[in-house]
Amino acid sequence: MNNAFLDRMRQSWEDLNDRERRMLSIMALALAAVALLAPPVWLTMRNTDIEAENAELRGVLERLASQRTKLMRLADERQAADKLYLNKTPSLGSFLEAQAKKQGVTLQEVTDQPEKDQGHYLRRSVTVSLPQVGLTPVINLLSSIVESGHPVAVDHIQIDHFQPGDQYNVKLGILTYDKQAVASSNTKKSGKSGSSESDKASE
Repeated sequence: MNNAFLDRMRQSWEDLNDRERRMLSIMALALAAVALLAPPVWLTMRNTDIEAENAELRGVLERLASQRTKLMRLADERQAADKLYLNKTPSLGSFLEAQAKKQGVTLQEVTDQPEKDQGHYLRRSVTVSLPQVGLTPVINLLSSIVESGHPVAVDHIQIDHFQPGDQYNVKLGILTYDKQAVASSNTKKSGKSGSSESDKASE
């Protein structure tokens, strides 16, 4: 059967004229070239796709690493803030007087502002006046307030200079936040169940 097929192919080739034989040879060469070039081209395209995928994966991993660092930093900052709130600020008037005394500064018109309930925190603030004081003691006072280790911050400051020299009238406001205890859901439930049982008992 193979011999018959080869004979038919040979006969078909011999029946072709020169032009047809050249065209068939060119087609055969083109097909052979395509067959030879297809694997390298496919591998090149595949390698390009793999490189693109690897680059994308590297980008994702870098973003995850940066986010991980950011999340860890936020967690550390939160822990530091929680530790700071454990060191509750005493009465702000007394606190300011103690800090001012260290700097040789005298306070006047110490005024406590109304407390404000802000979620899980209680906001306390106070305003004071420092008449005829130099800038250096004021700056040292502000630094000692911020670096006191209490959750306290400078809310506002007003500096007036009515006469020549290093003498200023300063109005200062500071604030602090007290972290309030949050009742757990179990405590609330037990409180409700206790009240209902007492109601039943009274009935």
